[in-house]
Amino acid sequence: MLVKARALIYGAAAAVLILAAGFGAMSILYMSVPYDHALRGLYSYRSATWGDAVLLPLAGMALIFAIASAKRASRDWVAGMTGCGAGTIGGLLVQRAWLTDPDVNLNWTLPSPGHFNVAGWYHAVFLVLMSSFFLGCLMLLTSAAVDKRLTMPSAAGAGIGPLRDRLHPERTREGSTR
Repeated sequence: MLVKARALIYGAAAAVLILAAGFGAMSILYMSVPYDHALRGLYSYRSATWGDAVLLPLAGMALIFAIASAKRASRDWVAGMTGCGAGTIGGLLVQRAWLTDPDVNLNWTLPSPGHFNVAGWYHAVFLVLMSSFFLGCLMLLTSAAVDKRLTMPSAAGAGIGPLRDRLHPERTREGSTR
């Protein structure tokens, strides 16, 4: 019970941090950074209002809760760090695409092709960090799930058993060492 309570506290803290660093910081920047009001602003994007304000914090909370609740092996962190690295590369590639596209859709953070303003650079760093965080957490949890150390609802984990059995045939029910 104490583990679940601690996991819930960690998850809630992650949600608050993601909300404050994402939607909170971007809202403050939106009110303080000058921009051309003819361009789309922060609140005209569902990805900002629903994504950054609601979905990212909830997803972060769920992932941290699951990680804090799961039994982990040292090799899980290798998978997690691999995910962080891949997420960082993916996030950087998205930023590169936005900055190098001559026909990019301009907005309040990208006022001209190839040029972020202060809010744009903040958002770029936030996007890269969140890409790293989420993919790292997902890889860590996948590593635990494949080794059957993470209890998953049947709908979410429907494909994990056959995947685990292919990756670790020695751990199937017939040959289980547990």
